[in-house]
Parts: sequence; structure tokens; C-alpha cells
Amino acid sequence: MLLDPWLDPLPPADDPKLAEKGLPPALVVNSEGFTLWPDHFVRLAAIERQWSGGESQPRSCWGTTLLRSDHQSFSDFPLLLPSMPGLPFASTPKRTTTPESLLASIMRLSEAFLSTGSPAAAEDLAGWDGTCDEGHVAIDEVPRPKGWLRKAEQKPKRVIHGDEGEVRVHFRGGGGP
Repeated sequence: MLLDPWLDPLPPADDPKLAEKGLPPALVVNSEGFTLWPDHFVRLAAIERQWSGGESQPRSCWGTTLLRSDHQSFSDFPLLLPSMPGLPFASTPKRTTTPESLLASIMRLSEAFLSTGSPAAAEDLAGWDGTCDEGHVAIDEVPRPKGWLRKAEQKPKRVIHGDEGEVRVHFRGGGGP
């Protein structure tokens, strides 16, 4: 399981050693910011396709994003300091999810994947209708809260279409349902 992976330590997708290794099934749960980062997402998609093994060695490799999560959502840090001003999980009227609910979603995905090889078995997988967008992520632009950042940085924020806490499946390779 790769939770919001930083890709620099991973070999490039075209590395022959990656194809030769007996890789296990994989679940990638990405934060929204890492999915919206174009270079990162393209590289991650290439690694996921390579990890899937193609037709010769099909393996289950799932690529997902947890909407409105950020990198800190994958640790216990937001639970320890949930309302410290300036932190991504600081209490704001705009945020409807809590650190607990995002971590619970991560746990449900993880438990389902570890027990069945597929995150699709997770009960109440928020917002997932069983489809896979194959990396064609629907983007919305939303206004930033007033007084947030300097005027030059007040352009709309890019977000993945959907509601906070929903799961988007981008890749479903190899042996996955």
C-alpha cells in the first residue's frame, strides 16, 4: 500500500528492474493535491501501469484519490493538533470532513484491499459508483475564501469534481475487479 506516495524514491516506470521483480498487488491512495499536480500524476500513472504487469503478468494495482485530503491527512498529526491555526485541518466553516473521517476512509480502503485484493470491497465507499476514470480527472474551480492569501494568489482553487471525503478510482490494473 502506497499512501500519498512521494515518487522520487521510486524507480521510473520504464526501469527494467521494476518489470522483472515479483511485485505484490498494490493500492495507491493519493491526496487531492498530489493528483492535481500534473507531473506527479502522469508519473504515478505510468508507475501504476507498469506495476500492473500488463497481460504477461497481471497484478492488481489500484490508483485512487481521497477528495479534499492533503498530505497530512495520512498521518495522525491532524488528530493531535486539529484546530491549530494555519494547519490544513484547522477548523474552518468550509471543511465538512474531520481528520477522523478521512482516516476512517483510508482504513476502510486499506482493510478491504488487504482482505480481498480490492478496495471495491470497502463498505460505504463514499462517492464511488464502481467506475474508473482511467486518469481523466474531472476538475472544478472554486473560489478561495476572502482574505486568504495575497491578491495575486486569489485565483480560483482547482479541485477534483465531487464532495469532500469521496473516493475516485483512476486506475484498476491487472487482477482487480
